[in-house]
Amino acid sequence: SFRVQDADVGLTGVEYAIASSGTIVMAASPQHPRSASLLPPVHIAIVRQNQLLPDLAALSEQLKRDFPERPSSGLALITGPSRTADIEQTLSIGVHGPGELHILMIDSQPSSIFTHFEY
Repeated sequence: SFRVQDADVGLTGVEYAIASSGTIVMAASPQHPRSASLLPPVHIAIVRQNQLLPDLAALSEQLKRDFPERPSSGLALITGPSRTADIEQTLSIGVHGPGELHILMIDSQPSSIFTHFEY
């Protein structure tokens, strides 16, 4: 049987992306666990153009519009691959998550990526 922790690559969508820092914003819930973005050594995140925000202030305003009652408590902001300098102040990449993060930008219309292909 398939296990996410054995995958070579995790492919996910995002809630938002922040242009100024290259940050992706992901929400976690029982229906949408974040394991595909955390366990494989490579994470590929798909960002639609309409999810791209200019900066953190714009994200804050967007969250107020999208969640007027109460913002989601399961949001994670991810900027680049996992990094830590916990051990002897030496920078290590990929210790607490993927060692590589790739962002794939696509058009806002889901079906538009298929319009150039003939079946």
